[in-house]
Amino acid sequence: MMVGDSLLSAMASGDEGGQVRMLEMLGNGFNEAKRYAEALAFFERAIKTSESTPDAGFPYMAYEGSQLPWPVRARFRKPETSWSRH
Repeated sequence: MMVGDSLLSAMASGDEGGQVRMLEMLGNGFNEAKRYAEALAFFERAIKTSESTPDAGFPYMAYEGSQLPWPVRARFRKPETSWSRH
């Protein structure tokens, strides 16, 4: 609940870096709960937000968390191997 509130606060104040960080944290929480599809959505949003805002920093945790174990990942999508910004 606190992470969700922090995300909403970052969105309201226009803090792109904070949004990336909170999206990564939410994704990690869903990964821990083995809710991989939901986690992947948060990681992808964190990556997209970071790519559109260069000052937001590189989303290491989003890339790390989106690399699910192979059997699990195969159920949701094909793996992406790009770790660099375009």
